Amino acid sequence: MSRSGFNPVSSFLIFVSALFFAGTSILVFDLFIGIPESNVKIPRPNSHPYRGASIMLTQQEATDLRFLREEEKLTADLYTALYEKWKLPFFHTAAQAQQAYSKELVTLLENYKIPDPSQGKTLGNFEDMHLHKMYADLMTDGEKSLKKALLVMGQVEEIKVEDLDLFLSHSAQTSLLGSYKNIQIDARNNLRSLTAELKKIGVSYTAQHLPHNKLNFIITSGHERIITPKMKHKPAATKPAEDNLLLDILGGGAH
Repeated sequence: MSRSGFNPVSSFLIFVSALFFAGTSILVFDLFIGIPESNVKIPRPNSHPYRGASIMLTQQEATDLRFLREEEKLTADLYTALYEKWKLPFFHTAAQAQQAYSKELVTLLENYKIPDPSQGKTLGNFEDMHLHKMYADLMTDGEKSLKKALLVMGQVEEIKVEDLDLFLSHSAQTSLLGSYKNIQIDARNNLRSLTAELKKIGVSYTAQHLPHNKLNFIITSGHERIITPKMKHKPAATKPAEDNLLLDILGGGAH
């Protein structure tokens, strides 16, 4: 009488056949049916809200850019409104310059797909409530006299110089730095012009926000040229020692 028992060779062959059948079935399913494309999540390079071309901004850089956009609008709105009140030609010229820089900042916002906080906002209206209140307070002072108006704009330009020092320290993106540096140069030049306008009515301008030595250096030095791609950052006429002093006082050494 024969006894049925475990045959290791037969069992192994059955196991290998099962594996081969399973693998073939999966391959055939994948080739002829596949994975539905709609279920595959592929990250898109431009899906980040603060990406422009191949360059991505940090959250801090985006926040700075949005704030500066509104700060430029504040400056432009004040110059525009105060020109209507006092008809001082410098106010009109300065307002036009601020509007040009505002357009430049809007272009940067669009390039990085960042919402423009000032879009659709009328004169004196801002998304940032601090700037909204600041405009109202400064206009109240600026409408009192021409002297007050000039001092109001001096305060605004000083604050902008300081804010831009901070924004420049937050970024290494050339797309931002070029605009930021030119806006800061313009603010310093406006401080020089405001000082000259005050001098015409017998008033000496003193620091309202910046350190006294920094403000004094700005207003006692000559107007700066706006940087263009064909210009060097350091004017050829500037001596090395003078240039180092300028960087130390204006805070440019860190940038």
